[in-house]
Amino acid sequence: MTLLASRRLAAILAPAVLITALQTAAVLPAGPATAAATAEVVVPAPRTITSTGTPASITAASRIVYPSGLGLEDYATALAQEVAAVTGTETTMAAAGTPAPGDISITKASTSHDGSYTLTVDGIVTLSAADQNGLANASASLLQMLQADRTIPGTVITDAPDTAYRSLMVDTARGHWSIRDLRNQIELCHLYKINYLHLHLTDDQNFMFPSTAYPNLSAHNASGHPAYTLGELKALDRFAAARGVSLIPELDVPGHSMKMVTQYPAVFGGTGATIDVTLPGARAAVKTITGEMLDVFTHTPYFHFGADESSASGSDFASFINNLDGYINGRGKTSIVWEGFSRDIQSQINHDVVIENWDNSFYRFDQQVADGFTVINAGWVPLYLVAPVWDNYAAPQSSLYDFSKYTSNGVTVAPTSRVAGASIASWGCNGANGQTATRTAVPPIAARLWNPTAETDFAGFTARLATADAALSKLMTTTAQWGVHEVRGGVGVVRE
Repeated sequence: MTLLASRRLAAILAPAVLITALQTAAVLPAGPATAAATAEVVVPAPRTITSTGTPASITAASRIVYPSGLGLEDYATALAQEVAAVTGTETTMAAAGTPAPGDISITKASTSHDGSYTLTVDGIVTLSAADQNGLANASASLLQMLQADRTIPGTVITDAPDTAYRSLMVDTARGHWSIRDLRNQIELCHLYKINYLHLHLTDDQNFMFPSTAYPNLSAHNASGHPAYTLGELKALDRFAAARGVSLIPELDVPGHSMKMVTQYPAVFGGTGATIDVTLPGARAAVKTITGEMLDVFTHTPYFHFGADESSASGSDFASFINNLDGYINGRGKTSIVWEGFSRDIQSQINHDVVIENWDNSFYRFDQQVADGFTVINAGWVPLYLVAPVWDNYAAPQSSLYDFSKYTSNGVTVAPTSRVAGASIASWGCNGANGQTATRTAVPPIAARLWNPTAETDFAGFTARLATADAALSKLMTTTAQWGVHEVRGGVGVVRE
């Protein structure tokens, strides 16, 4: 996606609002508490909270007890690290042990792999779910409760998301985000139960994936920053998975591909920023890079390949999309593209391709749904966060709290499973100026995607958010690495 298309951005940026950083709230005072007082600090609001059972206190004697042989070691380690960060108390880890009062016990139960979980406090804190993603949602609730009070009253939380696809996208190809910055975004996503972090890794300015097959793609990044290393990205993918967050890589093709056109013209052909979609060699090379990315991002069920704002069109464009989609399907993944092809070729496009709607000028939200596509709502109103160099746009938090996944840029559809979910999109920001924006925008959107029935009182939400944000302050690295933000437009270069 580009924010250089000023003809469309003018409409959105005119009413732009400069977002204000959340003020970190003080830790709530310790003392007598009820289950409601502790559990009801949680953002997003859980589906059910029941006051029952014996309180549990997290102390230096507490352990993280988890079953061995089920692949939960990374998750248990992450939980121990996060509990220590929030409470200041180091816990020990015990594989296959018998939990005792004050311990945190991890169990696999249920057959529902939808992110649902149960959190039970009855002397022991028990986190139960069908898989690691559900367990990560349970630990997110626990961390917020521990921020309120290290002694948690007897409580049973039974919880599940209303929406399957809950995402944040960060633009690493136009504003530099260090690995440390991205880890902060993962912690942000985890705490508010956002299950996907979409990494826009390639664009005309910078190619942040280190292709082994085509190394020159990242040899001349406009920002002056090299691509991430394979080791860094593999470690980041593992870090995210341990916290219930899947990283979705994006290779933006056939448009936004100036690096391909200029660095390997004999392979990719094309003119301007669009590769030649008819060249067999270009198609093969794109699949090679896609494969390289999927070898690194092993936990994602999706692969995003852009397909927006290119000069490709008609049956050649449809054929390119289908060819790459077939390869991605063969790797066991589902393809996502930005809204970018027009409705007149929709019948030629594989309908297993998920469309991320953002603009409505290429192909309207309601038409995508009517034509049988699965759609992700990333409508710029209110889901875009725009860099200061472009105009500092972000919707106020109160507007975000009114969000419905069934409305994108003013176009509304009837509730349907065709709308898989929604994504906040941070464009052009870097790790220094972008983290305030995402920290402000993620909680209200997460709340509305997780439990829209309960999340209707903005004043109550902001009261709960103070506690959650205080926990987040302890989970995120305290200093952001300033990145160089460089955008090449029609005239000159803008740096910040």
